[in-house]
Amino acid sequence: MVESLFLLLCLSAYTDLRQKIIPNWVCALVYAISATYALTHGASLLWAVIALPLLTFAILFATYHLGIMGGGDVKLLVALMPSIGYAQISHFALNTILFGGLVALAVLINAKIYLAKQANDADNPLTVPYGVAIAAGAFTVEPILSRILYYVGIFF
Repeated sequence: MVESLFLLLCLSAYTDLRQKIIPNWVCALVYAISATYALTHGASLLWAVIALPLLTFAILFATYHLGIMGGGDVKLLVALMPSIGYAQISHFALNTILFGGLVALAVLINAKIYLAKQANDADNPLTVPYGVAIAAGAFTVEPILSRILYYVGIFF
């Protein structure tokens, strides 16, 4: 189950990086797996699977409405909430913000190199593929981190 979540997060990061979109079906599958994981590991149906994602959506909808975040990023964050849970939100948020800064820096460096070669393209504004940072932040919290470390340990 966690392996599927890991692969879906890799797919969301890839599609956000390449196409600037996180498909709805990926977010739906991430939510289904997250909710199943939370319920099978003793989380409350009302809190972890319903209330926490709704609260996250209510907060992040404002960022989407103001144009700060993309819709796919909001959907992916909401979909991850059941598996992250209340206890790890601050850890996840901090790591996602840090990875987001690194991704933004990489985008700016790439844009600087690209703009040095060609004129500014008004039809293609500079955006940060935050799905990459969300996936990286999710990789640093349980349950995904323990599975990554388990598989890395197999090879060493």
